[in-house]
Amino acid sequence: MDEQQILVKCRHKPFSVYLEWHRGDVGREVIFVDGSNNGKMIAHDGGWKSRLPAFFLEPDCSLATGDARYPITEAGLLGLLENMLAIHKEDLAKNTVATCTHVTDGQFDGRPCYIFHTTHKSPAISPTYRKSITCIDKEWSIPCCSQHYEWARDNADTEDEDETDKETLIESYKFTEVRFEQSLSDNDFDTSNSEYHFH
Repeated sequence: MDEQQILVKCRHKPFSVYLEWHRGDVGREVIFVDGSNNGKMIAHDGGWKSRLPAFFLEPDCSLATGDARYPITEAGLLGLLENMLAIHKEDLAKNTVATCTHVTDGQFDGRPCYIFHTTHKSPAISPTYRKSITCIDKEWSIPCCSQHYEWARDNADTEDEDETDKETLIESYKFTEVRFEQSLSDNDFDTSNSEYHFH
């Protein structure tokens, strides 16, 4: 899919997420609060559809996950971390990784980071992922940028690694302008917030 840029507000107790699309379906908003709204997320689309009433969706239904690989219940940095840990634990248990290398130090979003490349042995033992590139913030020890690549199609004949990566990128998550010190209240996850456009 085309790249999406989303403002994310995330609180962990109770788990609460607010999303606002700045690129992609510009103007779309989604709210999910664990334990509220019968476990459903509330959403409205952008563009002309923003004039329509907001609707309720199960977080893992096909309509809710149509533009994403994971449900909103796994959104945010903690969700990314937990998914990465689960995948890497499985990699270790099944011995699927060929190499995991600290390639270089660099910067992401103006912050110093470590850059790691992970490659998998074969599609037979790692059917989803061929390679991952992860930037770990040196101060925060979080994955501020994480990109994952699938295996090339059978008919792909290019030996250019950059071209292969371009054709096989299936997941790319970049967290910019992260603000841990933000104080979030119930109002940040309420459709009646005057800054939001739910109706």
